[in-house]
Amino acid sequence: MSWSGSSSLRAWIAFGALALAGCANPTVEGTAGTDPPVETPPGSAGSTGAGMVALPGIPPGGAGGASGSPAMGAAGSGGLGAGDMTCAAQAFTPKEVPVDIHILFDSSLSMDRAAGDRSKWERAVLATNAFVTDPKSVDLGVGLTFYPNRTPTNVNTCRIDYYTTPAVTLAPLPMNQAALTAAINQRQLCCDTPTRPAMEGTLMYLRSHAMMNPDRRPIFLLITDGLPNGCGPGNTIESIAEFLTAARTGSPSINTYAIGVFSDEDRAEGEPALNSWATAGGSGMPFVLSATEDLGQKLLDALNEIRGSALGCQFAVPDMPGIDFLKVNVRVQSGSGMEEIPYVGSADRCDPTSGGWHYDVDPTTAAPTRVVVCDATCRKYKLDPAAKVDLLFGCKTRTID
Repeated sequence: MSWSGSSSLRAWIAFGALALAGCANPTVEGTAGTDPPVETPPGSAGSTGAGMVALPGIPPGGAGGASGSPAMGAAGSGGLGAGDMTCAAQAFTPKEVPVDIHILFDSSLSMDRAAGDRSKWERAVLATNAFVTDPKSVDLGVGLTFYPNRTPTNVNTCRIDYYTTPAVTLAPLPMNQAALTAAINQRQLCCDTPTRPAMEGTLMYLRSHAMMNPDRRPIFLLITDGLPNGCGPGNTIESIAEFLTAARTGSPSINTYAIGVFSDEDRAEGEPALNSWATAGGSGMPFVLSATEDLGQKLLDALNEIRGSALGCQFAVPDMPGIDFLKVNVRVQSGSGMEEIPYVGSADRCDPTSGGWHYDVDPTTAAPTRVVVCDATCRKYKLDPAAKVDLLFGCKTRTID
């Protein structure tokens, strides 16, 4: 199990299924939550081989405040009685949810401008080919759509339906490698920048793909060197940000990452636009690259970082009976101490600074299939090589106010 990012952080997450019909009686005296979870070695009495965990009802330094303070007062989170102070849970190691990244690649005429002794397009092609042939990308799903999609029959490149069929359909690498490299190498540059209609058509395809592949996480990646151009009043920076917010908060939730390749004169306008799109899409800051000699390496570095950021933030719920989804808590131990991550309920309530976690569906209406760690939380702990994340079933969920 790994949370892989630019720092190559190795971490693990422990899932627990409720082992007893209710919570056990307290096994320690003194202030609740002053001791860390205690794991019984595999094969010990009461263990099924994965190890039993004694989970204090109120964690040290967690969402409920200092050690010994009451839990948060949100519905379903506070007022623990004496019988709730220590709960028994069975620990399991989950599977990371595999990731599908669909790339919307700007192939407008401006990509032919110089970046050192080669064009921006030539350097972008080299970097993308290196990314899809990298052994670290094996099992990563990658698809590709170009914009503008101008052909002898596609004259009006502002039509959304020109972008609902990708140049390369999503499939895991290395199975998709030959199709991706062929499409990129053969692409002809053309025309202006119909960003909004291209995004709408691409996300229609990606949403449909995600609904047919619910066991995989969809990611949308924009690579561009320019601002929206033409296609009427809806093709604006502001309307695109609203559209990407809706994609992030919808079902299935789709996060947007953005890479911008700008000359010095374009950067002043381009960087704020990408900032707003990446923020709306839930990925935080975009990657803003200069059109210089080292563009190819910087673009490859950005693609690698996005791959690492996308992986390891969602985990499959183990398929077993008896899970009470209202008794789940996420806790992180790191070099700075122990912190409880609050449950925020849904993707649209992920705080851009403090993060949180939620399920893929509302547990009161359907059984969740995955636990989703908000991007702000995921990014924070990927930077700490000592981070250890525990997710345990069995004690009442601590929620955010």
